Amino acid sequence: MTAKICTKCGEEKSIEDFYAHKINKDGRRYECKVCSRKICKTWRESVEGRKVKRAYEQTSKYKESKQKYNQLPSRREYKKLYYLSPEGKASSARAAHMRRIRAENTCCNLTAKEWEEIKASQDYKCAICGEVKLLHRDHIIPVIKGGGLTKSNIHGLCKNCNARKFTALL
Repeated sequence: MTAKICTKCGEEKSIEDFYAHKINKDGRRYECKVCSRKICKTWRESVEGRKVKRAYEQTSKYKESKQKYNQLPSRREYKKLYYLSPEGKASSARAAHMRRIRAENTCCNLTAKEWEEIKASQDYKCAICGEVKLLHRDHIIPVIKGGGLTKSNIHGLCKNCNARKFTALL
């Protein structure tokens, strides 16, 4: 059997579109995953569903698991702990080594005076958003693609725009 008809929406769908259910003959639920999610959401939002949730939140099992979760370090603390660990130090060292190698293989002749000239030519404004903020050096052609640290390849971006530009590339 490769297809099945959903009892809620009446559509014929692939067998993979149904959750597993041991009791049924074919080993799958009667309603498709989409309809099943709608049913669960409706129940959770109902009065009965909210009562069950409130009752569960009063149990000791829930309180213990919440207490354990709250004792875990925050993401920032975890990253700090990671970079202090041997694995984190090794990772940072590898990244720094790769940056040095890339920099050695490209032209790096930007001086502090040229950087000031670049910022002055932009009126000390971000090249993307145009706000007057602390500017960071940004490569127009990335170092990994052969762009160097030269006056023609650098422009100033604020921290937010520089980070946003990175996430847009991913």
